[in-house]
Amino acid sequence: MAKSATVVAIQGKASAVLADGSSRPLTVGDVLLPGEVVSTADGGSVELLTDDGQTLTVGADQSLGLDELATGTNDAATDVQG
Repeated sequence: MAKSATVVAIQGKASAVLADGSSRPLTVGDVLLPGEVVSTADGGSVELLTDDGQTLTVGADQSLGLDELATGTNDAATDVQG
C-alpha cells in the first residue's frame, strides 16, 4: 500500500488540496502524502508514481485522495477517469 506519491507528469492545471482545505498548484516532482487530495481541472491530468512503484493517472476534472492509496481502497484502479 502506498503512503506517498510523486508527481511525474502534469497536463493542464492540477492542485493538491490539503487536510485544512487549502490548496497548492502541483508541479512535477511534488510529493503527496496521505491526507492530501489531487484535483485536476477540465482538460487536465496528473500522473503519479507511488512509493510502492505503482503508476496512477488522475484524469480530467477528477479527484483522488492519497488516503485511498494508503488504505488500499483504490488498489484495483490504475486510472481515475471522468
